[in-house]
Amino acid sequence: MLLSLQPVVAVASDDDSDNWVEERISPSTEWVERAFIPFTRWMEKAIQDPQPDLPEQSFVTDVPSPLPQGVIPPTEAARLLGLLHKGKVLRVHWVEATPPAYLLRMLTKAGRIDVFYMNARDGTLLEQAPQPITETGEFDESSDR
Repeated sequence: MLLSLQPVVAVASDDDSDNWVEERISPSTEWVERAFIPFTRWMEKAIQDPQPDLPEQSFVTDVPSPLPQGVIPPTEAARLLGLLHKGKVLRVHWVEATPPAYLLRMLTKAGRIDVFYMNARDGTLLEQAPQPITETGEFDESSDR
């Protein structure tokens, strides 16, 4: 059998009776577009103006107000830790010790929660947990922070 392909030409007419497809099957989608405008604007702003992933104030606990002289703010401690280690800072906790320190908890990309101690005066990471000071000014041996 021999097949032959012949071009088919569609001729547009000026008759409005042919527009019934667009009117009935393809209704206006403006209401859908209006529904997504807030999301679209939010997404465009997030892409064009990304903000660093710093913890909110709700993640900062037990920090004295006002901060002692020469102590970095807890948000700065979280920012410094973010520069040294990849992950999301979950908690910044004040530790009354000598030197004053912050206890920082970070969620790593592997899903672990790592605990860091940072000197609150200069922002360096401490190799071991500082000894907390008790109400009487002595070191607390029972603390397991």
